[in-house]
Amino acid sequence: MDKIQQIQHYYVNEKLSTVKIAEIMNMSASTVYHLLKKSNVNIRSNKENSRKYTCNEQFFKTIDTEEKAYWLGFIYADGYISNNNLGITLSEIDKDHLYKFSESIKSTYPINTYKYSGYKDVYGSRVVIKSDMLISDLIHNGVFYNKSLILLPPKNIPDNLLMHFIRGYMDGDGSISVSKTKYVDSYKLRFEGTKEILDWIQLIFKTNCKLQKRNKDNKNSYSLDYGGNISVLSKLNLIYNNANVFLSRKYDRYKMLQSLYPVMDNVNRVNSMDSSKEPISS
Repeated sequence: MDKIQQIQHYYVNEKLSTVKIAEIMNMSASTVYHLLKKSNVNIRSNKENSRKYTCNEQFFKTIDTEEKAYWLGFIYADGYISNNNLGITLSEIDKDHLYKFSESIKSTYPINTYKYSGYKDVYGSRVVIKSDMLISDLIHNGVFYNKSLILLPPKNIPDNLLMHFIRGYMDGDGSISVSKTKYVDSYKLRFEGTKEILDWIQLIFKTNCKLQKRNKDNKNSYSLDYGGNISVLSKLNLIYNNANVFLSRKYDRYKMLQSLYPVMDNVNRVNSMDSSKEPISS
């Protein structure tokens, strides 16, 4: 690595200031600045340099990996944008998932735990990340302000990453539930969201279920339910295929269902027993 490459590495990857780099490289800060400009590196503002915490601000610029597709889907479901901040709030039991997110985007922002107002012994965990660039890229990729009732399907995700996006969305706004019956545990897969998002998920799964209104109002808020163990397992097999990032407790439930059908024929048996077109009442 030559001198200019070292300077670029310190500035772009390690987020060091020109003054700090100058100390390390034994040169003036103005020389570092001019070398960065000559290399067409975007120079951060004083405001950006003064930040106490950092992250990979270009993480969502191009959705070209499993991690990026998954976390975009998760933010579609469970994230929010406010005043150029990205926030994700989860139940305290899922705090480790926030650490996974922070690791993915190389975030040094703190993850705080707090007590929900008005609830006894109910705690949440939250991370809030401030980055104009990160927010701009998220908006470009479909995450809007006040998005809950206007969310649309993503447009910038390659076909080979769609299931990773859907897994992220499911981990944020979906569930894998199980109820005890006399003979075998009964599993259900649910997604919640706008009509547009749920219709898009059905398009990916090639199903045509009736969506259920979540509340008796005119809001664009629905649920999509799949029932029948074989039907649910066939979809979860797609969702978790080649998966490296997921919410652990939902993945554990998937593995429990999978253990009931260790020798399932993934083509014939699914096609013959798939009951996914039968809606389940909410």
